[in-house]
Amino acid sequence: MLGLWLIACIESGLRSIAAEDCSNGIDDNGNGAADCDDPVCTLVCAEHCFDGKDNDGNGAADCADAACADACSEVCDNGADDDGNGLVDCYDPACLDSCPEDCGNDEDDDGDDLLDCFDADCAGSCVELCDNGLDDDADGLVDCSDPDCAAECPEDCANGKDDDDDGDVDCDDANCLGSCPEICDDSLDNDGDGAIDCADADCDGGCPESCGDGRDNDGDGNVDCTDSDCDGGCPETCFDGRDNDGDSAIDCLDSDCATTCDADSDGYISTAFGGQDCNDASASVHPGAAEICEDGIDQDCGGGDPTCAPTLVGSFMVSDGANWETDPPTYTCLEACAEVFGGVAANYACSVNGAAITNTAYMSGWGDPTFCTTPAEEDSKKNTHYDCGSVGCSYSAFVRDNCPTQVNHCWEL
Repeated sequence: MLGLWLIACIESGLRSIAAEDCSNGIDDNGNGAADCDDPVCTLVCAEHCFDGKDNDGNGAADCADAACADACSEVCDNGADDDGNGLVDCYDPACLDSCPEDCGNDEDDDGDDLLDCFDADCAGSCVELCDNGLDDDADGLVDCSDPDCAAECPEDCANGKDDDDDGDVDCDDANCLGSCPEICDDSLDNDGDGAIDCADADCDGGCPESCGDGRDNDGDGNVDCTDSDCDGGCPETCFDGRDNDGDSAIDCLDSDCATTCDADSDGYISTAFGGQDCNDASASVHPGAAEICEDGIDQDCGGGDPTCAPTLVGSFMVSDGANWETDPPTYTCLEACAEVFGGVAANYACSVNGAAITNTAYMSGWGDPTFCTTPAEEDSKKNTHYDCGSVGCSYSAFVRDNCPTQVNHCWEL
């Protein structure tokens, strides 16, 4: 048995060192690789081109080897990856000049990085669809922005184009009515607010004054009848210096202004409208009216209420007062007038005669008759009560003592 084993080992060793025949289909050297699959055959074998090996040992495998040039050329219409680069037919750059662009498959058929209608090869083959948001004909213009859509698109009123191909651009197109600024002389309601031309407030400042719309149509700062352009067609306003109603009578000379200019119908125009009647609410007040003094009213519009002239209301004798022995209160002449005729002392003036106010008065003094002949000032007196017990200790214009016949006169102011 040992002999047979030794014979087998020797035979195997001899096979391992035997030369590989690179074309007989046998693993001659027993290394598990037959013919050109055996590395020892590299230099004598032709490149297989599609086995992933460098069969001829030149450092280039398959189609990378120049020996495979003919075998590896891509055929562009057979559905196969002929050159083994993973790209088939027209998807292989080798077919760039051989494949036409399909203009509707969203693919770069000719390999020039331009798809479908963006490829110049499709010029004349693509049509713009006007409502899909795409630049179908690849001219850089989408939908209605493309002139090709002119007949299918509504007029855009602000793009400077005749979108609907009717010959009218933007706001000149009737389809834009209601979407444009008002044009004031085209008889159209351009802005769609229901007002046409000068009837539209947007035109104010460039139109004739219309006189009854509450607007300054001509832009001169005057509205309707306050604008002189409306004179002759408006009610008389009575104080603007214009003949508003066109009857040739201006302001208060117009009978239409009678109740405005002379509200109290006293024949005098109110000072508010250039007249002289200082109170047009009272017919008794006007230039030339009788003045009532000190009533707080300027009846004659002269600029004030005159002071009334003093009136002589009567007189009293000094001795009309109480007897001195009763120690009566002392009085000035003014106080005595108020005591006798009523009112207050401030409403009176005194005199020692009835012809004129002298502002003097007779007074009796305790034990002193001096002022029974020489009048004192009308507001003079001394002490609060008369019977004081010594000469000249008191004086009064109203006491029965030293002035039995002297008379003082009272004037009401």
